[in-house]
Amino acid sequence: MSSYVRNKLGTGLFDITIEKEGYTTKILRDNRVKLGSTLDLEDIQFLPTPVIGNLDNQETNNIFSPETDVWKPGVTIRIRNTTPPNPMQTKLIFYGANSGNAPVPPNPDIVLFNGQEYIHTVTVEEFTAFINVFNEGPNSGTYEISFL
Repeated sequence: MSSYVRNKLGTGLFDITIEKEGYTTKILRDNRVKLGSTLDLEDIQFLPTPVIGNLDNQETNNIFSPETDVWKPGVTIRIRNTTPPNPMQTKLIFYGANSGNAPVPPNPDIVLFNGQEYIHTVTVEEFTAFINVFNEGPNSGTYEISFL
């Protein structure tokens, strides 16, 4: 728990913006403040900034690796194929791996076409150190992964 005292702040309702590099900004709206009082911000949970990427046809990207501090069992993520609609659907394949350049497995974990999304909580049993995405094409594609 943290508090902040600002003697020159007048009485009223205030919006408070809390920022941390690499994390989604939090805005706390309508906080009632009285002159000389303490404002209790309680526990504030920061979520990492979404991971956004582009892939050319037949390209593979490594998304998470052991260096990604928030990638661990128990985390809930939303994976989205953000490729705009077009006549030729773009197939993005997301899969767990033991390295950043591992090939797509025969039975990939998650296959998403334009506009589709998938929400999942990672278990200890299925956790892998790396998460990769492969664009099977036929067009370039975009994706976004958010922590929930």
